[in-house]
Amino acid sequence: MKYEIRAISKETQTKVESHLQEGQNLDKQYPRWLLTAGAFALATGLFLCVLMFVAKDGFVEAMKNRGYIFYIGLAIFLVGIGFIAAHLVLLRKQKKDPEVSDFIEKSDRFIKEIKDELNVPEDAKEADLLCSFVKTNSKGEEKLVQSALVNRNNVVCTLFLEGDNLCISDQASVFAFPLSKIERMEYTNKRVSVTSWNKSEKPNSPKYKEYKVVINGNGFIFVRGFYSFIFKDGEEEYSISFPNYEIEILKSVFKESEVYERLFSDTPTC
Repeated sequence: MKYEIRAISKETQTKVESHLQEGQNLDKQYPRWLLTAGAFALATGLFLCVLMFVAKDGFVEAMKNRGYIFYIGLAIFLVGIGFIAAHLVLLRKQKKDPEVSDFIEKSDRFIKEIKDELNVPEDAKEADLLCSFVKTNSKGEEKLVQSALVNRNNVVCTLFLEGDNLCISDQASVFAFPLSKIERMEYTNKRVSVTSWNKSEKPNSPKYKEYKVVINGNGFIFVRGFYSFIFKDGEEEYSISFPNYEIEILKSVFKESEVYERLFSDTPTC
């Protein structure tokens, strides 16, 4: 693959697949649909109840003529609370499960072994990389998959400089992009939805509050904008993008490079 300079061995890849399967088997014991169903029920029930309060003929008249809507909404709302309560109970149980604890410890050891094999420096930085969803058609052509709910998959990667290259590791390979081919950095002030929140701190914590990440009632995550490094390789132009909340990580990775001033001296605000 173009730009790939290192990859894990087939033996390690087999271990990774086995470990991931173990994780999936554990995850099946703690169904995630309870949270999704609970959030949907809460939103639906609340909507029906509010609908009665803002009725044009007034709440009292609305209750006389179609009070069943309010009680249906209330019932759905309570079901939603029940689903979320059940999810929280399972979540607490999961945290105390020795199998889960053992799996997490094994994962941490495994990640360190992979980083050692890929020669990833200990001081490398972790950041979310924005990836598009693609699928291959019958002709073997890759096409972007557009979704009204989720635009990008934010994948945790590791960033570091090696020689005159920006290196990005996805815990399976290391890709090296020449710093000399980075033409510019752009900020796109466009809201995108992502698949997950990968940070230990919450979006509204002091560290991330300024970036205005929003998680709505149905659990969908929205990021206000993103930064992109624009590369030019011959006639080919491509970009590598990161959510707005990763700007300080990007600065720390590039701070010792010759291209830092050129890329970050006029960094647009998010």
